[in-house]
Amino acid sequence: MKKKCLFNLSDQNILLTGATGYLGSSMLKILLKYDANVFINSRSEQKVKLLINKYKKNGKKVNPAVFDINDYKKVKNFFKKNKKFHTIINNAYEGTGGHFENFNENSYDQSYKVGITSVAHLIDCARNSLKKGSKDIGSASIINIASMYGSISPNPSNYTSKNLNNPPNYGSMKAALLQYTRYAAVYLAKYKIRVNSISPGAFPNIANKKNKKFISKLNSNVPLRRVGLPKDLDTSIIYLCSPNSSYVTGINLAIDGGWTAW
Repeated sequence: MKKKCLFNLSDQNILLTGATGYLGSSMLKILLKYDANVFINSRSEQKVKLLINKYKKNGKKVNPAVFDINDYKKVKNFFKKNKKFHTIINNAYEGTGGHFENFNENSYDQSYKVGITSVAHLIDCARNSLKKGSKDIGSASIINIASMYGSISPNPSNYTSKNLNNPPNYGSMKAALLQYTRYAAVYLAKYKIRVNSISPGAFPNIANKKNKKFISKLNSNVPLRRVGLPKDLDTSIIYLCSPNSSYVTGINLAIDGGWTAW
């Protein structure tokens, strides 16, 4: 007798913001592997088209969601047209590098706008769509992609190069996202909408992986002695999307190899 897959997402409409980036494209891949109907969000129509062409030829359910989450009118219009969602994954981020000793007002404004204000607005616009989705499968899900640097400070000794830094606006914004996650979880529970966050640890992008000295420094901070790979997020994403996590809300799931356990 064939066993039923615990994490089949074939009955779910999922919006993934920041879907064309390093981690976003990996999240998209695993969602489609479990047969979700995914709306691919990005400001870049060209990048979205490339992903749609790639996956549609393999029979996957992909849809364009080309808009800037900072454009509130477009966000509202999107949810007016798409009236039912089961999961929303907030993965979009925009920001530049910076150093603690070089304050840049624009960097703070930019990262907070994308990482907090626009996330809160998107969730507000999506509330009715998620309510409808929760009636289908018992509960709807919001997953906010945070960071371990929302809970701890970066070690300055890891970022000695001018080209490698972790700006304070990034971590402080992610800390705010963690608190917003808890607040939203408590408020939206009455609608059977669950809200959780995932905090990746050191997940250097492809370019930074080439810097062996930097990677060695990061590895030394991790009890498991390696940096994260995009696929390390797969099971956490699928679990929090699934109705099998219907009693889980308001948590932050750290995927950091033990970094924050020291």
